[in-house]
Amino acid sequence: MLLFVFTKSIFTTYSLIGMLVSLALAFSGFAMPVMAMAWPTQIVENIQPLTHALNVMLYIFLREVSVSLLRITQVCLILLIYPAICAFLILNRLSTRLRMQEVF
Repeated sequence: MLLFVFTKSIFTTYSLIGMLVSLALAFSGFAMPVMAMAWPTQIVENIQPLTHALNVMLYIFLREVSVSLLRITQVCLILLIYPAICAFLILNRLSTRLRMQEVF
């Protein structure tokens, strides 16, 4: 929805979604170890919410480590920041985007 609001074409939106998903998987520590990344990519890795969710799920489900309730709450709060920012950006721009004509 966020990409739809800021692009002129639905095809551009779909292309950008593919790019964002590939970047999220590459820089979340899922495809490449975080310690092997350069420091600029580690900054990108820490910005993405997927990284924090994957880390907690890894500790809980795969390593069977008891993670504290405080740590799970922190991750949930971090994961709530992204939808809040997206909702703010969408609400400010959605009416303008819906009035625009599609460019093919």
